[in-house]
Amino acid sequence: MFAKSIICVVGTRDADDDMRKACQLGLEMDAHLTVLVIGIAPSPSVGDYPVGSVSVDRWQAELAAVDRQAARATEICERAGVRFDVTGLNVEKAWADDEIAERVRYCDLVVIGPGVLADETLKQQTVAGTLFASERPVMVLPAQGQPTLKPRTVLLAWDSSREAARAAYDMRSLLAAAASVSVTMVDPVATWRGNGDEPGADIAAYLVRQGANVTVERLASAGRPVSAVLAQHAGDIKADLVVMGAYHHTRFRQRLLGGVTSSMLDMPVLPVLMSR
Repeated sequence: MFAKSIICVVGTRDADDDMRKACQLGLEMDAHLTVLVIGIAPSPSVGDYPVGSVSVDRWQAELAAVDRQAARATEICERAGVRFDVTGLNVEKAWADDEIAERVRYCDLVVIGPGVLADETLKQQTVAGTLFASERPVMVLPAQGQPTLKPRTVLLAWDSSREAARAAYDMRSLLAAAASVSVTMVDPVATWRGNGDEPGADIAAYLVRQGANVTVERLASAGRPVSAVLAQHAGDIKADLVVMGAYHHTRFRQRLLGGVTSSMLDMPVLPVLMSR
């Protein structure tokens, strides 16, 4: 399987469940797990470093929080029996995405859970450092259930985009190992360039050659958001995992307009694997 080196990004609070689930993924894949603890430090008020007693106190408090979380991560990983290492970083918001990107380049998969998703600043910096800066696959975990990288049923969200094609390529071994793969399109339009005369046929043929058991589903949105249609269909087919491309637009445009990726990040109802 593709994931032999997994990195789990967490903040300084509400991370125990995220780390336990990442440990189970590491054991499932016989992979090495890195826990990256990120503390977002206060920005300096003057010069290169924080000045004044308030800024210094906040900086030191965040450092202490990172150290506590790193110790907690070590305890959880040791108890789980997974191969692991722990890195703690206290960084300013402006540089957090670069620091994350520098470390996730050397892994196969990034895992983020509800603890990160609930912290808007950390979520933005993690997404920027992974999907944009490092272009590593990201597994987004819901609050409920135990995720798996050996799913029986997978929903592949397909729109013929470069990002969707990258996701299918990155996850081709996972898709081939699944019992069934639903290539799911919402309101597809047959075009000469893009979906082709038979939307979904090309990617289905590619995945079949990889050894996947594929069905093609073309769904009408009936005015509903695409993310809602995908989530409902995933539930209908009892999917263990959604695989999709992420962020067709720039970060700035995505922030202004929203989109399927943002909706799936805001409230995942089952594990989602994203590539860009």
